[in-house]
Parts: sequence; C-alpha cells; structure tokens
Amino acid sequence: MQDTKLIRALSTLNKEEWMSFRKFVISKTGQDSEIYSLFTKLHTKKSNFQSLGSLGDFRSKHFKHLSQQAFLSMVSKLYKWLEQWLIIFELENDEIEKQLYLIKALFRKGLNKEGQSQARKLENKVTAKKGLSFISSKIRAEINNEIYFGGTSNTVEERHEMLKLICKNRILQFSEEMQFLKAEIYNREKIYRKDFNEIKNLIEQTTAFIPKNKIAEFGQLLQKTIKDEDPESLDQIQRAIINEEFMPNSKLESMVFAYAAINTRKLLHQNDIKDLDLSFQVLNMNLQRGIEKSEGGLTHISFHNMVDTIANLFSIDKAHQFMNRWIDAVETKAREETLKLAQSQIYFVERNFEEMKKYCGYISFDNYGQRTRAWLHIIICQFQSRKEDYDLVMQSLASFKSYLKRNKRKYSKNYYLSNNNAATILQKLVKNDFKPQKIELQDYKYLFYRKWITEEVEKAKKQ
Repeated sequence: MQDTKLIRALSTLNKEEWMSFRKFVISKTGQDSEIYSLFTKLHTKKSNFQSLGSLGDFRSKHFKHLSQQAFLSMVSKLYKWLEQWLIIFELENDEIEKQLYLIKALFRKGLNKEGQSQARKLENKVTAKKGLSFISSKIRAEINNEIYFGGTSNTVEERHEMLKLICKNRILQFSEEMQFLKAEIYNREKIYRKDFNEIKNLIEQTTAFIPKNKIAEFGQLLQKTIKDEDPESLDQIQRAIINEEFMPNSKLESMVFAYAAINTRKLLHQNDIKDLDLSFQVLNMNLQRGIEKSEGGLTHISFHNMVDTIANLFSIDKAHQFMNRWIDAVETKAREETLKLAQSQIYFVERNFEEMKKYCGYISFDNYGQRTRAWLHIIICQFQSRKEDYDLVMQSLASFKSYLKRNKRKYSKNYYLSNNNAATILQKLVKNDFKPQKIELQDYKYLFYRKWITEEVEKAKKQ
C-alpha cells in the first residue's frame, strides 16, 4: 500500500493540507461513504504509512466486503480527487495567479470593464512587491495580453502602446529566464562533464541584442560563479541576498539561494571565500526562509548535518552560534539530548575528546539515527583511551555492529554501511596495537568520519 502513488502523495501533506483535503473529500461525498472511510483510515496512519502493508492486506483488513476491482477503483478515485484538490489548493495560496485567472475569466465572459479593473489592481499589487522576481515581466505581459485581445474599447494609440508592452515584457521574461537556465547548463557541465555548447550558443545568439536588466545580470553573475568558480561574483550575489534585492520566498530568490549554497560549499573547500561572515549570514537567512516557507521546523538530520558542515568549513565559533540559534527550531521531543549531541559533534571537529566525552556519554534517543550517531561518538571517545581498557572498546564495537545489523532495515544503505565500515576499521585499528593489520581505506566507499579515521590509520602505520 505504501508504494502506491496515493500514499506517496499523501505522505507529503502537512497538517493544514490534510485538513483542506478532508474538506474537499467531504464536498465530493458523504461522511458515511466508503471512500471517506478510506480517507479517514489513511489519515490515522499518516505518521506511519509503512504499517499499512500491501494493497491486498489492507483491503482484506478494512474492505473485505469489496471486490479487488471495486477497491482499486476507489483508491484510484481518491487519488484523482487529490490531484484536483492540489490544483485548487495551489491556486488558492497564490494570490497573484488566482487574480490572473479571474482576469482571464472576466474577459472570456465579456465583462471587459470588470476585467480591466481587476487588471489594474493586479498590476498595482505586482508593482508594490518589493524585490526582484521572475513574476513581474510575466504578469505584466499576461495582463496586457488579456486587455489587448479581450476586445476592450481602448483608443488606437493606447492599443499600440499595449502591444509594445506585451512584446517588451515577453522579451524581458525570456532574457531573464534564459540567463538562469544558462547558469544551470554550466552547473550540469561541471557535474557531468557534458558538452552543452550547441544550446549555449543558441541562447547567446537569441539574447545577444536584448538589453540586460538586473535579473539577467544576476543570472550572468551566477554563470561566472559556477563556470569560473569566481569568489568576487559569489560575493556580489551574497550581498544582494543580504540586502534583500530578491523578492522573499519567490522562485528567483530560491534559485539564487540554492546556487549560492552549492558554490559557497565548493569555495569553502578551496579556501576561496572572500567573507566568511557574509557567507554565514546567507546560510542563516536561507534556513530562515526555508522554515518560513514550509511553516515547519528544522529536522534533526538537517540540524546535525549543518553543525558538522559549519564546524568543518566555517569555524568552531560559528558552529556554536548556529547550534544555539537554531536548537529551538529543531523538530524533536529530545531537545536537550539533541543539543548535547551537537556539542559533541563540535568537540569532535576540535579533536577535544575529553570535552566530547562529557556530552555524548549520557544521552539516549528514541530516534535510530541520533542514537546511532551518539553511540559512535561514545566509541570514538573510548577508542582514545583504549590502552587503558582494550576489552571495553572491543565490546562496544561488537555491540554497536550487532545493533546495526539488527536494525538494518531502519537505515538507508549508505547510512548503514557508513557506520558499519567505521566500526570495522576501528576494530582493525585496535587490533593493530598488538599485530599489524592491513587497512585499505579505498576499499570503503561509504565511511563516516573518513578524515579522522585516515588520521588514525596514518598514526598506526608509523607505530
């Protein structure tokens, strides 16, 4: 059941969306209907869809009075309703698109006066929006297009100007989007080493004579950042983000944030960032936007991963700042334990194992991922003092690997192997104190704490 497109779609809904979809389902059927019963049963399992079992098992348990064909038809119908609701929900939550559809509908009905009134309101709304976005040129072109072709009673000269505005805004829209698409082409060329010269040349030819506006210029800055790994271009983009030159939560701002994040990480690895404080500001601003947009918090996985990234690539001080600023936004019932584990992560990056031990040694989690991370931290601390108690660290490693094996299905393949391989190499390093062990790190594709383990392997070779 959990592998059906219905469940995959339902698993993306938040609390507000579930409530909205429930109202939609009720509007299509009665609360005593079979299909509403299906909806409520799925809603009660929204936090644990894995427990639903197969389609056949679910039908046998809850709808055995229905034939297989009738049950599958009902599942399919509920999914179609979900698609219909999604269109309506997305439109309802986009004021500009909703008003644009109203304008089109009014002109189609011949209500030209009303259509022009709504068009003026929408244009004023778009003009009042602060910051750059792709939407300005697009909406202005759409508005004038509807007025021009809507059979309105404008004067001949007004219609001349309107036609020119439609063309101008369509050209600007094309130019803006092409520059950002070209940035993505450079991005894919870097990742996949693929030649996109033909399409790049076509973009250059078609945009060569179009005057560049600010959005197109930012697209070109991104191209330079990606293609040439240019710190100066990235710095200009980041300053524009901090100065809020892009419309908050717009598609344009999201794209700029995404490209800035990728290239900041790359240039940090190369020690080419011009202003670490600026990059750190952008990181926090990006995170704030993401939380605002999702109306949720920060997952514990993202929190721990970002603590690691900041401690390794920015500074220990900034990792502490990040941890203290965002701990209250983490979606967890174990907030104090999550904070301690983050502190342990930072002390690990510092290689301050005595302090690390104070934070990872006495915490426990219901969550398997956090429990596993904390346990491995404990083992790393025990490994440092292994010569005082070899049996303890070897017993801990054996217990850890048994735990991983027992709960293998609860982890992704990468996460399981990365933990298991780390434990295997630590076992070999402990044994190496007594008898030389062959340790080939290239044999381990998935491995947590590779940098530290490499340091320990190099120490072992020198013994």
